[in-house]
Amino acid sequence: MHIPSSVSLRPFAAGTFFISLLLSACSGAAPAATTTGVAGSTSAPTSASVTASAPSAPTQVPEAQAHPLAGLTFSTAQGFWLVDAQGVPQLLVDQSRGHLSPDGQRLVYQAPGAQGGADDIWTMDLANGEQRNLTNTADRYEEDPQWWPGRKDAVVFSSDVECCMASRALPTLVGLDGTGYAIIDEQNGGPRALSPDGKLMVYGAYQPTGWMTRVGHAPEPFDPAAYGLQVDKLAQPAFSPDGRWLAWMVSGEFDGNGTGEVAFAVFDLAAKTARLIHSYSVAAGGDFPSGLAWSPDGLWLAFVTLGEPPAGGRVPTLWVARPDGSQEKLLATGSSPVWNPSSNTLAFLEATASGQPEPRLADLTTFEVEPMPTALPSGILFLLDWVRP
Repeated sequence: MHIPSSVSLRPFAAGTFFISLLLSACSGAAPAATTTGVAGSTSAPTSASVTASAPSAPTQVPEAQAHPLAGLTFSTAQGFWLVDAQGVPQLLVDQSRGHLSPDGQRLVYQAPGAQGGADDIWTMDLANGEQRNLTNTADRYEEDPQWWPGRKDAVVFSSDVECCMASRALPTLVGLDGTGYAIIDEQNGGPRALSPDGKLMVYGAYQPTGWMTRVGHAPEPFDPAAYGLQVDKLAQPAFSPDGRWLAWMVSGEFDGNGTGEVAFAVFDLAAKTARLIHSYSVAAGGDFPSGLAWSPDGLWLAFVTLGEPPAGGRVPTLWVARPDGSQEKLLATGSSPVWNPSSNTLAFLEATASGQPEPRLADLTTFEVEPMPTALPSGILFLLDWVRP
């Protein structure tokens, strides 16, 4: 199906990356390109809204006067949290998988429908507490909602007839009034990246090619070979803030010695070129936590590796580098990187001997790691967003 150019007006979480899948040899040929839009569309469900007690909406204060952690969001088993302008963590909703809108006024999240059962996609207005179920699909699971930069009329999420299929769940879109429900690609899915101009969606996982769909056009392959790079598999796409660059985690034989490696590839979408940064051999398999994040100014790329020195076993390691691979720095053993709006601080979850990650801050002027300046609730699952207060 084509991505609708607009819908009527009146939305996660970090997925788990399986290194064994990324490094294993590809079986069979890559999926054939879709040459026409998917026939038909999913019927638009009727949205429903309820009003809950209004959460503490973000206090508008000059940024210079705001607490250093103001605007940081994270999830625990208790739900979705926002650090307010005074530095106090506020529990916004008792659901842990969601994202705050860039203006900090609304929350999109997944939660069971009014009658229970499969998760739906909901929004909450932080000013008045109104919650709206956008999807109402009892026979379809919806998860991992995102706001699409450059579009104010819709949210994007994954959907499937089965639960928890993040590696292949299909890209789906719905309007903020619950109309225009559309499965963008009924054949291919996976983790996605959304262009900042609201016109291009890229997605895919564990295949030699990914997929991209432009507004008004059918899905087409994203082939690294067209950029001069041969890979076995790719996953975790991430657009640079200006939309010129697209980063993927990739695997393949990059050093010519016949051994499989993992690296991060940065594709110049205009020049049709690609660059590999931080190629390494994986010493241990297992789950790989997501962690590929551009700084808001586009000058840094944070990424997470697994099973390379100085970390051992399956401990994640957090790095930063310039998009051209220069000024690479090892920050800590950790994952879940999130940049502050000024691009000078990186929040992350540091791996500890206890097995419970602890939130930390890295100063990008000194590359020093420091404790959080205020206590956050224990048991943080993911750091999610950091919006301007």
